[in-house]
Amino acid sequence: MSTSHPQKASLSARVFSLQPTVRTLIVYNLLQGLYLGYIRVFWQPWLVSLGISIATIGVLESGAGRYGAISGLMQVVGGRFSDRRGRRRLILAGSGFLIACWLTSAGAFFFGSRALVYLAYLLWGLSLLSLPVIDAIMADYIETPDRARVYSTMLVANFIPGSVTGFLAGEYGASLSPQLLLLLAVALETVGFALIFAKVRDKGMAGGIHSARLSLRATWEGISQFRGFFSIFVVDSVAWSLGTGILYALLSTRGFSQFEFGVVALTQPIGVVLGTFPGGWLTHRIGARRLLVISEILGGSMVLGWAFYPIGPLIPLYGIVWGFAVATWVPAQFHLSAAMFPEGRRGEMLGAMATSIYLFRIAGPIAAAGLYLTLGYSAPMVAGGLAIFATIFLIMRFLPQDV
Repeated sequence: MSTSHPQKASLSARVFSLQPTVRTLIVYNLLQGLYLGYIRVFWQPWLVSLGISIATIGVLESGAGRYGAISGLMQVVGGRFSDRRGRRRLILAGSGFLIACWLTSAGAFFFGSRALVYLAYLLWGLSLLSLPVIDAIMADYIETPDRARVYSTMLVANFIPGSVTGFLAGEYGASLSPQLLLLLAVALETVGFALIFAKVRDKGMAGGIHSARLSLRATWEGISQFRGFFSIFVVDSVAWSLGTGILYALLSTRGFSQFEFGVVALTQPIGVVLGTFPGGWLTHRIGARRLLVISEILGGSMVLGWAFYPIGPLIPLYGIVWGFAVATWVPAQFHLSAAMFPEGRRGEMLGAMATSIYLFRIAGPIAAAGLYLTLGYSAPMVAGGLAIFATIFLIMRFLPQDV
């Protein structure tokens, strides 16, 4: 990427002057947003419709779900190998696993097979090996002052299409079968795979990076070096897994309809757009530390709101606050991580942080299911809200005021 942008160049000019690799990954996130928008909302209610219990969903989510044990372990593998073997092939592998996942899921609902649901979860977990790799290649190509801004653009590209498809799926869910919607996910992910294959290229890496020996000890030393920084995101992930890990399944037990789930899918991206301004464009002006605290306060309020006031008129408010919390957290986390980790080990350390997060997070859905079964509907969200406010303490403890 050229480093000669004028200081007064407009943001849009700087975004569209990015390397084809970065532009392609933004488009790829848009395509994923088109189908993840409705899968995020309806996946767990679909499983309930197959007769899978809340407790089983908790176990599946903890084992191989989006934030499960397999997903976490795959990220350190993906991150470490991407530093040494190139990032493109790992991103393609992740996309391939997703194509297989949604094909298997469609078969699960077509045949009413729980065994295929379990296989789909495994494939979903394996696909997560590409998450830290995408972050690492974005950091490779984007200059430091633009990282939070461009990452916010990618976040919006993921959420806005999802808001439309999630709402439409809620509106017309009775006439659109899970099989059809999952096959649409296969088609969109296949287009994304083709774009990555054609357009994404690794940035030149030093030969020493490629030939460096894989070492678990070196990775552990890196984690120890940044343990305070890691702890912030570990506790945050546990908090959110308690508060929202099985939220849609819990809401389905309270009689929430597909239309109401669609309202959440529609309003959450509105919050993302509103939060993108402070979350991305003003990271360097008001500070990442302050943004993280704002995000946690909003997230805690939203989770406790679902716990004590799960009523229809407040659904749009919860969706907007949820989206705003995401938009003020994710770009700040990316900015801090990309700046803190050395370039030669960036993929490895991003993967190590993701794995650390996931290995602690896996207890969340199981604990949430246990709290629900023993103490009732509100208990998981209350526990999550308290953990979110504990995260604020860690932010104040380990992040200096000038970040």
